[in-house]
Amino acid sequence: MNDKATFSADFNVDESMVSEFARLSGDYNAMHVDPEIARKSKFRRTVVHGMIPYSFLQLLKREYPHQRLRFTDLSARFVSPVFAGDAIHLKIKHQSIDAKGEFDATWFEKGSDKVLIKSKGQFRLDELVELAESDEDTNPATFIQDDIEENLYTISELADKQASFGISISPESVTSYCRKILTAGLQDKSPVDDICNNLASVLNLSTMVGMRLPGRYAIFTRFAFNFSEDVVPAKKYQLEGAVSKVTVATESIEANVRLVSDNVAAEG
Repeated sequence: MNDKATFSADFNVDESMVSEFARLSGDYNAMHVDPEIARKSKFRRTVVHGMIPYSFLQLLKREYPHQRLRFTDLSARFVSPVFAGDAIHLKIKHQSIDAKGEFDATWFEKGSDKVLIKSKGQFRLDELVELAESDEDTNPATFIQDDIEENLYTISELADKQASFGISISPESVTSYCRKILTAGLQDKSPVDDICNNLASVLNLSTMVGMRLPGRYAIFTRFAFNFSEDVVPAKKYQLEGAVSKVTVATESIEANVRLVSDNVAAEG
């Protein structure tokens, strides 16, 4: 890591960002949006979706302003919960050689050494493509393409459970995400105009965990996702999950997840 460049940014998270993330992703898990239920948890209050601060990984694009950045391998570990009103410091170490790069990122509680999220992965740099303007008020598009309900599985009910739902990363949903979450959260309010479609699709793992496998009683702790091909804008994909391991003693599960359309676009 000694030869890597370092990028840093500061941002805040708030309730409006939680509401927009829930609308776009369909992740209305009670731990994020229902104060009465959340007060009965060990956190005693609602928790911000971990994928909201994680999505600020897109800011790495600012280190490559004349190229198009596409994440190809992403893994993360959610170390500590994030709450509405928190200020966060993001630090990314990165390097690229011959249009391929790698990164190692850490999200800290701003002003302290408390680690919130750890992530590493790889990315590709392509020729920059101009983006079309989109009016977020004329098309309330979402990532989620199906109506889904929050499951209430207990640990003893999860063996061999499966779930799937449709997602699509449209230009309208990307525009809304960038304006209402990324730009809105940045302390300097500098505009973020795009989010990598691969990264945007990964955000829907939050929906799989928070709404389907296992649902209400979930705490998302880690993931790893590898892309064999880029997610195509506005194309419909199925995000499929299957429980592969249940550990009753620690009340934890592992699941295999893949993103499928004509081919398997990504899996983890």
